[in-house]
Amino acid sequence: MQEESTIGQPAKMLSSTNIRRLSGPTMALDVWNMPEGQWIKVEINEHNQPSGEGAKQLIKFLGSIARMPYKLPMDFVDWRKVIDELKDDIWDIVEKKFDVDEWLKDFSMKSLGKKWKDWKCDLKTKYFDPNADITKSIQIGKRVDPE
Repeated sequence: MQEESTIGQPAKMLSSTNIRRLSGPTMALDVWNMPEGQWIKVEINEHNQPSGEGAKQLIKFLGSIARMPYKLPMDFVDWRKVIDELKDDIWDIVEKKFDVDEWLKDFSMKSLGKKWKDWKCDLKTKYFDPNADITKSIQIGKRVDPE
């Protein structure tokens, strides 16, 4: 069954038994649950950029770390203010899971910083109300550590 959408493109109608499920943020459980001593190889293309399946896994994994408040607290105002010790700890985790060269650290940290900033922005957009009393505006989502 099809119906015309508002922009002139056909839209699919879902029956009441078909529930459309949207995927949420990845948790990269396949990487987190890998046995110790096993690594994912990250291939490099001719432009010295990560490519292939290993690069996809690395990017997903960095996204999962960016949303972990005990790995990357949200109380830093800016990615550049995150202490180097935390960044080094995260890089150590990456090296335990991925077969990567040290020069990929810069690429990984830039990607992680972007993902962390986007996560903070998503949380602020979803839960922060500047007009509400501060005690009432704090709402805790199920993926946010309450402490």
